[in-house]
Amino acid sequence: MDKADDFCRSFKDLSKAISSHASKLTVPLPDELQRVINAYLDKHPDPDETESERLQDDLLTVYQSSIRDVTPRLAPFLALLLPLKPNISGSGRLLSWWDKLSAPVLNNIGVEKGLAIVARELLLAILVYEEDEDNPKFQEAKETSNTLAETLLATWLAQSKASLEQFDDHAKFVAEQIQLVLVAFGKRRPKVSAKCLVKAGSDTT
Repeated sequence: MDKADDFCRSFKDLSKAISSHASKLTVPLPDELQRVINAYLDKHPDPDETESERLQDDLLTVYQSSIRDVTPRLAPFLALLLPLKPNISGSGRLLSWWDKLSAPVLNNIGVEKGLAIVARELLLAILVYEEDEDNPKFQEAKETSNTLAETLLATWLAQSKASLEQFDDHAKFVAEQIQLVLVAFGKRRPKVSAKCLVKAGSDTT
């Protein structure tokens, strides 16, 4: 079996498993689904652009049909994206996901069980990247991290302001959750996070 056939088979297995579990996802993910994901990742540790785009399209279809309008499925869907993150990196896909998910996640982060935890895990996984300039995906990962960090800082500032000026408890909780992510990021990558903080500060003046 050549690489193309092997990819098609493992992708079909993954796609079928995700589709069959989409309406009953849980955190942690069901064991059967996790096994299929692990098998897929083992066979495709370094996917090309076509493979990543195909996986992105499949996940987007599942999100639109089974997740978008059912808030209790948000946390499990984020838990699904987490292990698949390396295989959908590139071409702005991860930022595209946060653009889609930020509003429903932040609106429900204090209500849906487990959502705060898995959201923090996914955001931190996107923010932190390996310093390897020989890796062709390094620059994309760096730019994605910088953009997301600036976005989160801006959100944190806005939510903190709302919590203080409007005594908004939800805004306070959102700000606290984002702060946890940024602090964890700062501990892992202090120089990078400091630069983002300075830029965010200059953007608000």
